[in-house]
Parts: sequence; C-alpha cells; structure tokens
Amino acid sequence: MYRSNIQLAWTIGLMMGKNELHFPWLWTMLGWSYVAVICVLSLLPEVPATGNITIPHVDKIFHLVAYSLMAFWFSQLYLHTKSQIRYVMIFFCISFLLEWIQPLTGHRQFEQLDLFANGIGLLLGAMLARRLSISLFPLIEANLIDVFGNFSKKIDS
Repeated sequence: MYRSNIQLAWTIGLMMGKNELHFPWLWTMLGWSYVAVICVLSLLPEVPATGNITIPHVDKIFHLVAYSLMAFWFSQLYLHTKSQIRYVMIFFCISFLLEWIQPLTGHRQFEQLDLFANGIGLLLGAMLARRLSISLFPLIEANLIDVFGNFSKKIDS
C-alpha cells in the first residue's frame, strides 16, 4: 500500500494533524500566482475560455470554480480556522474590488451575481478543505521526494 517509509511517515503525520512542509514558499508562491491570474482574467475584455460558449450565466460557474480553488488552496496551506477565515475574507474583498474596478475598464461591468458566485465559491472551497481535515501538500511533497529520491539513486548507481 505504501511505496516507502517516507510516505508512511507523512501519512501518519497527516493523520495526526501535522502540516510540516519542506517547501512552504513554493506552495504560497503558486497560490498567489493563481490569485494574480484570476485578477488579470477578471479585467480582460473577454476571457478566452468563455468566448464560444453561449449558455446563459456560464461565467458564474467559472467564478464559482475559480474562487473555490482559491479558497481550497489557501485553506489547505493554512490549517488554522482563523487563518482560513482571514483568507476567505481577503479573497472576497479582492473579488469585490475587482468587480468595482471592472466598469472602469470600459469593457466589463459590475455584476452582483459574479460577486455572489465568488462568495459561494470561497465558502465551498474552504468547507471542502475543512472537510478533508488534512493538508494534501505534505502528501504531495512526500510523493515527489520519494519519486525524485528514487530517480537520483538510479542516476548515481
């Protein structure tokens, strides 16, 4: 079932609620990069992914999924409830600010349904992360270390 002692140790650590990351800066940087991409896409004239889709309000689904992923990512990175609530509030404020700025671009408008979808997405993402009750990042790191550790052993021999 377990491919290595490292994976077993990390799995036990995860079950005990430990969230010790080898590369917290990497996960944080990737998370904030994702936030930056969402900000840029929110201000573009037309998001490429929705260009040919004619379903009414399909963009609300994109909003919900994008903000769910954002909340999930940071709720997995910061396991304390206060930190999770803080990030959800920060992201909702960013969402509101982006909606407020959009009319100034000349090609977008403020939409309350977008803001609603963003808020629901943030809540869903945070709740899903809380429901897991473990952080997936240490497990991902353990698997990557295991894979690359075995790879480097093969190169050395």
